[in-house]
Amino acid sequence: PISFSSYSLDHASAGFILLTLALGVSAIIQVLASYDNHLSILWQLPQYCLLNMSELMVVIAGTKHSYLSSSTRMRGRTTALFFATQGVGILLGLAIAGLTAGWSITLWLLVATGLSVGLVILDRTHAQ
Repeated sequence: PISFSSYSLDHASAGFILLTLALGVSAIIQVLASYDNHLSILWQLPQYCLLNMSELMVVIAGTKHSYLSSSTRMRGRTTALFFATQGVGILLGLAIAGLTAGWSITLWLLVATGLSVGLVILDRTHAQ
């Protein structure tokens, strides 16, 4: 039998792995686009599909975990804090994007992919 916490952690880990794949695909497509300016917009479809699947897995697992692991009186607050951390993450992402405005998109995607791989490795070592 699978307990809820391991089930939701597995879904979150799978979401992070899909996110890493989406960033990697995005970096590869960006490198290809630098060589061929007539690349079809449909080449972006795989990365958007991977990104949306990862978002679904992480958000649903995180919402379930924050709701079910808190007491009944704190469920609303805990879920609100979970979503607030996503808002803070978006603000940090915008700040980092502003600081790295001079970087090429390829460099930015490669750095983001490397950070994502590091987070997946940390997540998997922490889950064990």
